[in-house]
Amino acid sequence: MDEFKYYPMVAAYGFGACLLGSEVVSNCFPLNGNIDDPYIDGTKNVIKAYKDQLQSVRLHGPTNYSQILDKVIEQAVLSVTKESKAYHHLVILTDGVVNDKAKFVNRIVLASSLPISVTIIGVGAADFSMLDTYNSSPIVDSHGKPATQTILEFIPLRKCIHARGTLSSQIEATLSSQFLNYMKVNAIKPKKFRPSLSSLSSAVSLSSDWQPYIKRVSTSSATMSSPISTLEQDC
Repeated sequence: MDEFKYYPMVAAYGFGACLLGSEVVSNCFPLNGNIDDPYIDGTKNVIKAYKDQLQSVRLHGPTNYSQILDKVIEQAVLSVTKESKAYHHLVILTDGVVNDKAKFVNRIVLASSLPISVTIIGVGAADFSMLDTYNSSPIVDSHGKPATQTILEFIPLRKCIHARGTLSSQIEATLSSQFLNYMKVNAIKPKKFRPSLSSLSSAVSLSSDWQPYIKRVSTSSATMSSPISTLEQDC
């Protein structure tokens, strides 16, 4: 994924584990152990940080994605309210089914109007049929509100493992389509030269559903002034 990024730093999080000295399952913890600065330089170092964390945590269910999604939504809202130009790409690698389905779907619907794409890669032989249905069926939250844009893709790794380049090609095609659709829907036009992060005018309107996230980022912007997500694309 590094080839699609303008900045090499990746904010990487783990989920579904008890941290050292704790019996509480954490579903959103920085892989580098630094809650204030979760950035890691490149995906190779993300893999190294993941392997290092495996030595000090105890993997534990349930499998919940909503807290990770909250983190990305928070930063995407910050991007929009600050008129920065970050487009966020969240990649979730998982070997388990979703246990917080209702919260997960609600977050996806909320995120569908933000500059976010979500790719879930299923690893192993678990039953991923529920996630697979989201590739072809409309996503509707618990209040009957549908997603405004398609932002979620599920990819079972076992279907790509024997075909070199299949996984990256599939992610690239879907991500490009979702990115361009977001730009078109929000009337955001590319500039001739790469500008600074501080300037990108757009027609994105602030949704009342984002208010909890706006309040949250207003208290944390001192330590999270840069747009972050698990993997991030810059437009």
